Amino acid sequence: MAIEIPTNTALYIPVGPFLDKTDGISPELSITVANSAITLIAGAADETAPTIVLDSVAGNDGTNTLVHITNDDAGMYYLKLTAANNNRYGKGTLIIEDTDTYVTVFHEIQWVSVPYYNWKYGTTLPNVNVTQISGDSDAADNLELAYDGTGYAGGTTKQKVDLETVKTKAITCADAITILASVGTAATSTAQTGDSYAIVNGDHGLVSIKDDIDAILADVGDASGSTLGSLYAILGNAEASLTSRTPAALTANGNMKASLMEILATALTETSGYLAAGFKKFFNVGSPTGTVNSLPDAVPGQTGGLPTTNGTKLNQTVDADMKKINGHTLGGDGSGTPFGPVD
Repeated sequence: MAIEIPTNTALYIPVGPFLDKTDGISPELSITVANSAITLIAGAADETAPTIVLDSVAGNDGTNTLVHITNDDAGMYYLKLTAANNNRYGKGTLIIEDTDTYVTVFHEIQWVSVPYYNWKYGTTLPNVNVTQISGDSDAADNLELAYDGTGYAGGTTKQKVDLETVKTKAITCADAITILASVGTAATSTAQTGDSYAIVNGDHGLVSIKDDIDAILADVGDASGSTLGSLYAILGNAEASLTSRTPAALTANGNMKASLMEILATALTETSGYLAAGFKKFFNVGSPTGTVNSLPDAVPGQTGGLPTTNGTKLNQTVDADMKKINGHTLGGDGSGTPFGPVD
């Protein structure tokens, strides 16, 4: 696996293991670093020839020092590389050798950007440079123009949006819509102006609506000026009056009592008790068989009316074709003068 190194950065990298050249497995813990030759080759991204960064530098060189790691038992050392050594990108190869002591050590190097290195091995988030969106560079440019500003202010070029619905409600207005600057601003109050203000708070022929309301409030206020207190008293008195009168207006069964004062807007006048007594006399019967239609529609004693009496006999005579009296058949010659009973 390649050792990743941030570009143009001085640092130490672990190298090894250094193994004995005789058996190839025994770790070398105390090599003579002055006898080690360090070579670093940087590859090219194209067909350019690789570059020699370190050319058989001795391990005790003051700039690129090779040192055994304290308390190590595996033959591991570390090597110092300068920022100038690492001022590049891409792949490289590190070779450390001393053919008289240990097996040659090889390492693959990968120089990467500092942001990438910090993102991969630290907590720094990567910076992203988007040059295309869905393969379209114009889309990326338009996005930059819309949002290349401070905070949410945006740039000089604004996005145009055609709204067809707001929370699923269709927008049918074809005219321009102006949004006040106060919309979305916290603790902002816009003073009322224009015609409506003049009507509500100004002169509209007599007095303003506000003056009308103030006058009404003054009228209903009590002596202390408490409008709510006065209204509460009025409502309270009305409630008390209804509460006190309701029981008297109900019968024992909870039905509402009524007094008949008019019929079709005509006031009823009577000698006290007459109408009520007549109503009871006519209708207060157990199983009535007659109705008002049973009475003739004529004055008593007149044609079609009921007969009248003087107390002992009828005041009117009645023509009748008498056939029987008390079950006895009457005889006669048809002149109207009976002969008497014939049976």
